[in-house]
Order: sequence, then structure tokens, then C-alpha cells
Amino acid sequence: MLTVIHSRGTQICSHEFRVSDNNSTDSTTQIVKKLSRKLSCSSFENQQQALIEKIVKHDELSSGNDTFIAFVSLRASCCNSQQHLFTISSSEYDLNYVRLEVCSASHRHPPIIKPVYINVGGATFHGLNLDHCILAGIQMKACTWTGNQMYKANCDRANIDDSVVTSMKAGYSSFKSVSAQRTIFTNSDLQRSNWLESQCELSKFNDNIMTSVVFSDATLHYAEFIKCKIMYGNFSYINAHYIHFNSCLLNSCSFKQAQLEGARFHQSHILDADFSRALAPKSTFTCAVLDGALFVKASLKLADFTGAQLKKGNFRNALLMSAIFKSANCSKTFFAGADLSFADFSDAKLNETDFSDCVIKGATLKGADLSYANLQGLDLRCVDFSGAILVGTDFSHCNLTGANLSGLNLHQAKLVGANLTKANLANTNLQQADLTGAHFDNSNLSNADVNQAKLPLNLSKCNFDNIKNITTATLIKIE
Repeated sequence: MLTVIHSRGTQICSHEFRVSDNNSTDSTTQIVKKLSRKLSCSSFENQQQALIEKIVKHDELSSGNDTFIAFVSLRASCCNSQQHLFTISSSEYDLNYVRLEVCSASHRHPPIIKPVYINVGGATFHGLNLDHCILAGIQMKACTWTGNQMYKANCDRANIDDSVVTSMKAGYSSFKSVSAQRTIFTNSDLQRSNWLESQCELSKFNDNIMTSVVFSDATLHYAEFIKCKIMYGNFSYINAHYIHFNSCLLNSCSFKQAQLEGARFHQSHILDADFSRALAPKSTFTCAVLDGALFVKASLKLADFTGAQLKKGNFRNALLMSAIFKSANCSKTFFAGADLSFADFSDAKLNETDFSDCVIKGATLKGADLSYANLQGLDLRCVDFSGAILVGTDFSHCNLTGANLSGLNLHQAKLVGANLTKANLANTNLQQADLTGAHFDNSNLSNADVNQAKLPLNLSKCNFDNIKNITTATLIKIE
């Protein structure tokens, strides 16, 4: 198949011809005559006859599988034995030039001609069928693409900066190392396309289908993805400061070791995504759905997860200093080994969450639901628990020196070996709590309810005025 592209006014038009025999002069002549009639230009025949013949004999064309593009003009060619130069132009708009270089020739093989440099900047491509086309390295800056089909096309190293692409079908196409800065893609099918090492700063992707797209090692600073479907996408190792995903489907996407400083994932669905070792300080995941997401060893200092859903997420050994989890749902999430210094979990759901081996100094757990959460062995001094739900919470061997737990519900909580020196437990519900081996020096247990609780035998150093149900508690002597 031969696709001949020519200029008509300020637009680029195309015509397709099926070549039955790449050695047939009759076939070549027929193509040129048909094209002449379509262009309404009799002089075109003589001017482009030799060039079309050489292109028709091109090895890539002879296979019959791929479409090869010939850019032609209505002006005479300037030719010599080494290369063919011809201009794509019109009286209204100059589209610069194309150079086809003779790559090899011998008495046994015809010349191999391939495009070396093509510049069609500012052109309009409308309704073209460019399936399997080779557009690698072409300069197409500031072009307008509307309603084109480019299935399995090769656009590697092309330049489409400042272009506008609408309703394009480019599934399985290759855009490796393409430059698409400030380009806008709208309502297009880009599924399984490959953008490896591409340059897409400030580009916008609006309402596109991008399932299994590959952006590995791409540069995407300030790029925007709005309402795109990008399930199973690969964004690993991208350099994308302040990238924005708004209301996107990003389920099972990979952002491994991505540079995501200031990135925004507002209201996006990111289930089972992988952010392992990502560098994402000051990133925003407000109201996002991140169930099952992996943030293992990720750097998320000052990240904002307000209102996010993070059930069964994994933040093992992550850096979350001063991160915000206000009203987030982190049920059954794994924070083991993470640095949560000064993190804010106000009103968050943290039931059955694992905080083992965390650094949680200065964190806010005000109003949080920590039912059956695991906080074993943590230093919880200066942590704000006001209004928190602590039913069944495991505080075994925690340092709660000076903690204010007054009026809280610690029903069935585990405080085995906890340091409660100078802690305030006044009016606290400690029913069925296990305080075996806890240290209560100078602590306040006044009006606390210890019904069926396990208490150390020696409470002489604490204030237990009006303590409730002490007779039903079990006093345990520690040897």
C-alpha cells in the first residue's frame, strides 16, 4: 500500500494506492496518472514519475504489510545522484521540505530510499488512515490532528510540540522519545501506545483511553491527565514534578521510583497501584481511592491524603513526615517501619491498622478510630489522642508517659508493660483492658471504669479515687 500525502491549501491530504508488483512500471505509471487526475495537474506526471517509481520499489513497501508515505508536491524536483529534494508547499502555506536519501544501491538491489528529515509543521491532518505508517523523526510542530487513524504507527523521535490531537485512534502505536510538549490530546484512543523516554511537559490528556500505556522514563513536568482511563499503565521512573491526574482511572498502574514532587491525584481511582520508592513530597491524593496501593519505601513528606480511601494499603518503611491523613480511610493499612513524625490522622479510620516499629513523634490522632490497631512498642509521648476511639487497640510496651487519655474508650485495649507514668486516665473506659505489668507512677485513674480489667497489684503511686468496678478487676502480681 502506498499513501501519497500532498498539500491542499493549508491542509494535508492523502490518497492510497495498492501496489500489486513492486517491479511493475505499469503499476507505477498508473499510480502517477491517478494521482495527477486527483490533483488536477497534468505536469505532475513528468515531475514525479521517477520519484514514485523509486518509492514503489522500496523494500518496506514490497512486503505489503506496512504503509509507506510519500510526500509529493506540484513543483519540480531538484534531484542528483545522491538524494532527492522536493518541497511540500502551496501558495498559502510553506511546509518546508522533505529529503529522501538513497541509502544503498547496487547492480543486484534497487536503491533503498527512506525519509531522513520531514517537516510539516503547522499542517492539518484530518481523517487520514495512517495505520502502520512510519512517521519516525518527522517534525510536526503545531499541527492539528482530527479524526485520524494511526493503529500501530511508528512515531519514534517525532516532534509534535504545541499540536492539538482530537479523536485519534493510535492504539499500539510507538511514540518512543517523541517530543510532545504543550500538546493537547482529547477523546483519543491511545491504549497500549508506547511513550518511553518521551518529552511531554505541560501536555494535556483529556478523556482519553490509555489502558496499558507505557510512559517509563518519560518527562511529564506539569502535564495534566483529566478523566483518562489508564488502567495497567506504566509510569515507572518518570520525571514528573507537579503532574496532575484529575478523576482518572489508574488502577494497577506502576509509579515505581517515579519523581512526583507536587503531583496531584485528586479524586482518581488508583486501586492496587505501585508507588514503591517513589519520590513524591508535597504530593496530593485528596479524595482518591487507593485501596491496596503500595507505597513501600516511598518518600511522601508533606503529602496530603485528606479524605482518601487507603484500605489495605502498604506504607512499609515510607517517609511520611508531616503527611496529612485527615478523614482518610486507612483500615487494615500497613504502616510498619514508616516515619510518621508530626503526621495528622485527625478523624481518620485506622481500625486494624499496623503501626509497628513506626516513628510517630508529635503525630495527631485526634478523633481517629484506632480500634484493634497495632501500636506495640511505640513512643507515643506528645501524641494527641483526644476524641480517639481506642477499642481493642494494642499499646503493649508503649511509652505513654504524660499521655492524655481521659474520657476515652479503651475497652479491651492491650497495655501490657506500657509506661503510663503521669498519664491521665480519668473517666476512661478500661473495661476488659489488659494492663498487666503497666507502670502507673503518678498517673490519674480517678473515675476510670476497670470492670473485668487486668491490673497490676501495686497501684499505690497513682490516683484511683472513685475508680469504678475495682472489685471485678483482676489484680496481677508481677514477680
